Amino acid sequence: MQTLKFTDQNIFFTADTHYHHSNIVGTSVSKWKQGYRNFETIEQMNDTLVNNINERVSENDILFHLGDFAWGDRNVEWFRNRINCKNLYIALGNHDKEIRKRAKLQSMFTKVFEFGAEILVNDIRFVLCHYAMRT
Repeated sequence: MQTLKFTDQNIFFTADTHYHHSNIVGTSVSKWKQGYRNFETIEQMNDTLVNNINERVSENDILFHLGDFAWGDRNVEWFRNRINCKNLYIALGNHDKEIRKRAKLQSMFTKVFEFGAEILVNDIRFVLCHYAMRT
């Protein structure tokens, strides 16, 4: 596994945004009995997630997304275009099937990692992965 090295840069991490995934929105939208977020509409969830990222992460910062970016291929492009950060890396998750299959979607990210990444930030090693690691 290649190790990416970063020094003195603003680096942020997020995961499991599940943009446009209706079953995790909230009780008024979800078909699930539990495991959802507390939003009234899917639009409210989507806007809140994107706005929170854009309020914190600037255009030239680095953002690592640790899987389950969006629900469905058309939503990947739409949400990626809404995120201001130019340097967006993704470690694919179990719901990132469309990104995994389509080179066009992969090209929207700085780098796509199939299972994870190892990075050094100011000589501190991080192992990034969507899936839980048993140690």
